[in-house]
This record gives sequence, structure tokens and C-alpha cells, in this order.
Amino acid sequence: MKQATLLLSASVGLILSAYAQPVPVKLPPETNFKPAPPPALVDYNAYEQLAKVTKEHRQPRLVNLDTFLLMSKEPDVIILDTRSDEMYKAKHVKGAIHLNFADFTQRNLAKIIPSPETRILIYCNNNFDEGFSIEQLMSPAVMPQAFFATKASMPSILINPTVFTVAPVETGSLKKQTKTAAPGKQPQTAAAEKPKEKKPLTLALNIPTYINLLGYGYPNVYELSDLVSVNDPRIRFEGTAVSPFMDATIPAQVFKTETTPFVNFDSYLELAEEVKPHREQRLVSLDKFLAMSKEEKVIILDTRSDSMYNAKHVKGAIHLNFSDFTQFNLAKLMPSPDTKILIYCNNNFENDQVYFATKGYNPPARMDGEAVTETTLTLALNVPTYLNLYGYGYKNVYELNEMVSVSDPRITFEGTAVSK
Repeated sequence: MKQATLLLSASVGLILSAYAQPVPVKLPPETNFKPAPPPALVDYNAYEQLAKVTKEHRQPRLVNLDTFLLMSKEPDVIILDTRSDEMYKAKHVKGAIHLNFADFTQRNLAKIIPSPETRILIYCNNNFDEGFSIEQLMSPAVMPQAFFATKASMPSILINPTVFTVAPVETGSLKKQTKTAAPGKQPQTAAAEKPKEKKPLTLALNIPTYINLLGYGYPNVYELSDLVSVNDPRIRFEGTAVSPFMDATIPAQVFKTETTPFVNFDSYLELAEEVKPHREQRLVSLDKFLAMSKEEKVIILDTRSDSMYNAKHVKGAIHLNFSDFTQFNLAKLMPSPDTKILIYCNNNFENDQVYFATKGYNPPARMDGEAVTETTLTLALNVPTYLNLYGYGYKNVYELNEMVSVSDPRITFEGTAVSK
């Protein structure tokens, strides 16, 4: 009887196991399940939050020229110039070291500033007055002499592809310009015809420089707050465009510095808030990016440093180093503000940490074994690039939103480091 029971149980088990087998499901013959491509390492929300934190951190660290110069003489203090290689080599504050903003990476910064506690002094174009008026700054004849050309978007300046026509504005890049109408007459100016026209927007390099330095873990930053004449004898310059025989003869007291009106952090935060919803609608996949690039009069813009662009860039891309963004330089490349512009940066590409090194902060491991409380932070060049293009009036911008392998067959690169 016991043996019969065992046989019965075994039979039931076989029957149940047969019913438990999965039923084969027929899929449509052409169904392909492709995983979504990984997103680019670009976090706009985190950048905006970092910018807000930077504003509070920066406020007590704005220093006048005299304090800036005194600090520069202290041991282990550096003056950091983040303009382009070309502008730095031509003319920079004497003693300043250099790292192009477009080349900021954790590795590159650590090479020149090993300690995160190092006191860093920063300045940019918008700290110096070279004495040029708006008309002169927009002149092709003058621009080669402007090593500190003010970075600002001037809505009242009408730009023609070959001729730069300047309309009178209330506030200039360096000099105030106004016209008074005769009694009973309306002023015949573009500004008068468009009273609601936007005011000039300053786009100083100091702001993204400070944001990135803080993001990369360098909190001991001080920023020059004054607008300084390049002829002020208190400050010295060096570079290929500076005569070694030049000696100031004008007494220092003749030069009265004041806080520069061309670095406005609040305006930058307002710009970031305005750009945010605009950009969210213009993030595109690689396939769409490539399809757009084939359209007529569409450009791919690479804003990395000259050396990185020359070595390797997306085929067909044109170049303007982010540190060299000015209304004049942008207009030379893109005379029409309606130009469709496609942008990418290091944080769109993987598997190439030489020419597309990821821009981001990875907190170092703690020596005491405790858990790291800091978080990884992406600091993609796409974000300040998009902000500045929009600020300069180029709103037809689209940003690559995927992380793409440099070996992806859909995309082609060119440059001195690319094998033929």
C-alpha cells in the first residue's frame, strides 16, 4: 500500500510539473527591443543649484584692486587666468598662471592647483577698461587690439554680415552713450523707436569660472570686483603684446577704480532660469542631431579649446573657444541670430579620456575610512555654452542629449589626432 501511494504521488508530481512548464509565446516577426541610449552627463538642474550656492559663497569674496594685489603677494597664492590660450599669451596680469576655462577638468586643475585649500584670485575681460567705445569695440579694425574686450550682449547693436552698424544705446560696454533731443522733438534713434528693447546683458567669464572652481572643490576663491584701466600703474601686464619698455608715468591717484558694472551674478541666474524651459525642448538624440546637421545653413559648433578642437572634433564642426565668446566673434561666425546651431561637449562622448575627458567632480576617498558625503557633480561645457549663446541672442540652439561612444559608426571625427 505504501509503495502504491508513492507511485501515485510521483505521478501527480509529473503531471503538475508538466502544467508548470512555461507556455511558448509567439512574438511579432520584426519586433526589436533596443535599450534607450544613455543620457549625456549634463545636469542643468545641478548646475543651476550650484550657481545659486556660488552666489552666496562669492559675495564676501569680491575684492577691490588694492586688496587683490596685496593678496597676490602672499605665499602659495595664485592668480588664475581662464581666458583662451591666444589672449593669455598676448596679454595677462603679470604673474598669472593659465588654464583655459574650456579645458577645466578635475585632472587639469589638480596639475596646476594640487591643494583644494589654495587661495585663487580670478579676473576676466570685464574687469578691464581698454578705453574703447561701443563703436570701436564692434569695429574689425579695433578688435585685434582688444585683449580684454567686454563680454556683453548689446541688443541695440545691429549687426550686418560684413558691416557692423551701431545704434545708440543707453548703456554701453565701457562708456555711457546718450543723446538728448531738442525741445519738442523725439530723438531719432533705434533706442527711442524701441523703448521696450532689452538692456545689455553682461556675460563675464568670471561667473562660470567661479561656479566651476567651487564645483571642482576649490572654495578659497577671490574675485576682482573693480573695473580697472589697463593704464593704471598699480597693475602690470605681460605677454607678447606687451612692450617690455612700457613704463607708466601717470600717478596712481589719477585712476579711480569702481566696482565693475559688467559682472552681474543676479542677471546670470535670471538668464539660467529663462533658458531652462527653452533648452528642455531642444535636447536631441544622436540620430536627430546628425539629421539636422545635413540641413542647409545649419552649423555644428564646438566650443572646446583650440588644442582639443584641432586634435579631434565632430566632422564638419566649426569652432569658437567658449572663452573667446564676444558679440563680435560670434557675429563673424554666425551673422544671423536665427542660425540653427547644434552643440556638443566632452560629456557627450565616452571611451576617449584624452580628447573628450569627462568634466565633473569626483570626491576623493577619505583617508580615515569614513564614507564620502560629497556627491559626484557634472560640469559640462554644454551648459554655459547654451546659456551664453541664448544670452547673445542665438536662440535656435539644439543640444546633443546622448552619451555616445567615440567608436559609434554613425559619427565621424576629424583632426590631427584622427587617423586618415
